[in-house]
Amino acid sequence: KLIASLAEGDAALAERRQQLAVEEQKLARWKAENVRRKHNYLPFLINLLKVLAEKQQLVPLIDAAKERQKQRAAAGGGAK
Repeated sequence: KLIASLAEGDAALAERRQQLAVEEQKLARWKAENVRRKHNYLPFLINLLKVLAEKQQLVPLIDAAKERQKQRAAAGGGAK
């Protein structure tokens, strides 16, 4: 009986350790997501737009995006 009880306890312990590892991984993913969510991307985006404008790539990108949007609207997809 004692050996069977120990085996059950070991199995339960292994299962709890596995659950703990899963929860720790989940917590790490949430932490990384929160960092991304709280980061201020505005300076990066403004600088990106400035660089694209300096290289005369901004207007063609905007025109291409407008064209894709028109094509989607004409195909019935609409803008998302």
